[in-house]
Amino acid sequence: MNKPNDDLEKRLNSLPTFTLPSDQRALILQTLQGNFPERKLRSFRPMIVCAALFCIAFLLFVPLRSDLSLTRDGQLALPPDKELERFLLPPRQQEVLGIEGRFAMLGPLKQFVADDSRRGAKMMLFFWGEPAHLLNKPYRLEAVHQNQTITLSEGVLSGPLNDSEDAHVLTKFAPFPEEGRWHAKLYVDEKVFETFDLEVLPPFPKTEHYTLQDSPAELETGKEVDVTIERFGESKKQIKVELLNRKGQMINTQWFKEEGEFIDAGRSDILHTFAGKLTFPERGTWILVIDGEKTKPFKN
Repeated sequence: MNKPNDDLEKRLNSLPTFTLPSDQRALILQTLQGNFPERKLRSFRPMIVCAALFCIAFLLFVPLRSDLSLTRDGQLALPPDKELERFLLPPRQQEVLGIEGRFAMLGPLKQFVADDSRRGAKMMLFFWGEPAHLLNKPYRLEAVHQNQTITLSEGVLSGPLNDSEDAHVLTKFAPFPEEGRWHAKLYVDEKVFETFDLEVLPPFPKTEHYTLQDSPAELETGKEVDVTIERFGESKKQIKVELLNRKGQMINTQWFKEEGEFIDAGRSDILHTFAGKLTFPERGTWILVIDGEKTKPFKN
């Protein structure tokens, strides 16, 4: 039996000479005798170009955003940054919080609390560096937590208040909307000047009308500690305060006496404060019943 290639070869040989030039017929026959199909070489140029573009994009992206990562739930996470330390600022030996020789904050000695505007209401910021790069330059202090970014403070830097720093500014901080670790980034003249972390405590326990002025996380356990409670509006000589555990069982009861009243400029209302003592036996989850009103469960 003749093979298909043999039949085709005979038919090609029988074609008139003017149909194909002899050299082209010879090339076709040579290809058929090899008994394998002619392959086109695949062009890898588009793939190489795409790979090169990907590598360039990767190399550009990683150095700029190497400090970012995603948590399991898709939220933006930042690695731990510099921790602020307390040190004394000459010549008045004022205790400040910051990075010595670079940046410091003079304000409350306690941690910031979520949803609280008082601890950041009066802040003095000090800067160290080249005076020409600081004086009369705009600054901005931003903070990031998960996917949320807020501006804590911004303005223009003034000259030194003391002989020790190179620039300073009197300002106030916007409240932190959430508890947790906030990554702060300080800009001077739109350039990153310093970065650090701030730990923000949970909001103060509160009821419909009453709010603690002390964070339970800062109170000692196993002993009586002084606590202040505030209320807007109606004045009362004393209020009953009960401490419950997470199961709702009564732990102790105290009476808080009205200590004073003040006019709150922000709300244009009278603020009444009550002073008393509480004892948290240990670290855990608690509930306060203040004048018959319950707080949400909180941890100390």
